[in-house]
Amino acid sequence: MLSGLRGRWIVIIITIVIGALWLTPNFIKYDKDSFLGKKKMILGLDIQGGLHLVMGVDVDSVVQERTSRQAKDLGSQFATDGIKVISVNVVGDNKTKIEIRIDNGASKDAVVKYIDDRQTARLQVVSADNERVLLQYFDADMIDMKKQIISQAIEVIRNRIDEFGVAEPNISAQGSDRILVQLPGVKDAVRAKELINRTAKLDFRIVSQEIPLDKLSSMIDEAEKKGNYKLGENDLGYAAYVKKINEDLQSQLSKNSKIVFEKIESAASLEVGKRPYVVLTDSQFGGDKLDDAFVRNDQFNKPEVIFSFSIEGRKLFAEITSKAAGGAIAIILDDIVQTAPNVERQIDSDSAVITLGMRDFKSAQNEASLIAMALRAGSLPAALQQLEERTVGPSLGGDSVEKAKMASIVGCLAVFIFMFLYYSFSGLVADLALLLNVFFTFAILTSLGATLTLPGVAGIALTVGIAVDANIIIFERIKEELRKGASQVSALKDGFSHAFSAIVDSNLTMVLTCLVLMYYGTGPVRGFAVTLTIGITCSMFTAVFVTRTILDTLVHKMKMNIFVEKKG
Repeated sequence: MLSGLRGRWIVIIITIVIGALWLTPNFIKYDKDSFLGKKKMILGLDIQGGLHLVMGVDVDSVVQERTSRQAKDLGSQFATDGIKVISVNVVGDNKTKIEIRIDNGASKDAVVKYIDDRQTARLQVVSADNERVLLQYFDADMIDMKKQIISQAIEVIRNRIDEFGVAEPNISAQGSDRILVQLPGVKDAVRAKELINRTAKLDFRIVSQEIPLDKLSSMIDEAEKKGNYKLGENDLGYAAYVKKINEDLQSQLSKNSKIVFEKIESAASLEVGKRPYVVLTDSQFGGDKLDDAFVRNDQFNKPEVIFSFSIEGRKLFAEITSKAAGGAIAIILDDIVQTAPNVERQIDSDSAVITLGMRDFKSAQNEASLIAMALRAGSLPAALQQLEERTVGPSLGGDSVEKAKMASIVGCLAVFIFMFLYYSFSGLVADLALLLNVFFTFAILTSLGATLTLPGVAGIALTVGIAVDANIIIFERIKEELRKGASQVSALKDGFSHAFSAIVDSNLTMVLTCLVLMYYGTGPVRGFAVTLTIGITCSMFTAVFVTRTILDTLVHKMKMNIFVEKKG
């Protein structure tokens, strides 16, 4: 702790100023490019109303579809390689095993050798004799495949919701085959559900070089100014924006071409920063021609994306890369460019590689994971089934807010009045510290862009009750020292010193409990724990540092007698 009062006051003032700057986006509308306007507190579903959905993901059907395609490709590959087999069929109760019928030992050996050599197939030989070879996925790969399906479905839903313009959606996995979707502030529930259930569309498009990037950007700026519109303004979603910009610039584009956009790496959203591309729309290669996509490290331990094709996909990809050789191909998910790798030459193989160039490992790993997920999301659309729906109206949310606000105000006033009546002037100092505690808690939540829910409001109210406990411990220890005949200066010093360990122990216990709730809890429970943890952390600063600084100033500098000494 700083020993000089001036230094401590400087710390307090700077902290208050920073907190005020963090809080201002909740009351003042800044430009999106402003560093102050990037984060603000979002009201949760239970406060501002919205849509709550639980979606079931048909994981088994996707696994069966992949197994069926794998069996078809194996049959075609056996014919290409001259391996004689009678048939290749999907078998088993869950249709996740592949049975290869053969008629001699030579074919058996050739099939087993083919499977062993093709590690990327992720298949293992379960049994083999002179009549059949039975294959299935490795257990670890089956588990990973199902996790990928859920991740892909979440990515698809998130793309849908981004188009809808929800500020802070909550999209998370529930169990092994369900997804929770919470959309605060959504009024058009029907359209939201239509967007969520729409299948993702993945396309590979050749990037046109007809218009330089600087000229294309100028064309787009002029079209926006002329039409008086901009992405994200006046509820203009991405799909509508792309449609409008292409209609306005249709006369300046060649036939079978289209403008699409990629989010700039450093930008928080497409509205903040986007990079335009002109792509050709006459290619026929889509996500349905892909088998899989995953990330691996190359020989130099740099992440790269590997994606494989079906038999038909290999032929079409060879055609499109032949046309794009020397240029680039944009990988587009629902008209949003995910990446646009350069194509050096025609690619005619079972798989292709996307390298990420020179960059730090972490950013390369993150980008590779996003690209692989985008590729999988387009190639493996899983059917979604709506299992649960709840619509919370804004009037219900507003009523809940008013009741929670009233309960919090009454609770806080009761604490403030008690502290003043029981501890007189020093109680007012404690009340000031409590107000700062609530102020700092809201400031930190805002800086994190947190979503405030009713459990979070309850956490803030509970924080006030817990925070005042630290002041009570301090004041009671000071009063004990005064009863022993100590002076105010000595009692103040010893009171804080003796109370510090008790305050730390009690708050640390509470924080550990909150950490357990954060780890095991979800949704409202986790929100309550996060808010309470922030509040308790702030109370350590306000109760010990701020209160001590104010009391030291009053007693040491202003020579005020703020404690009532009780003797005998």
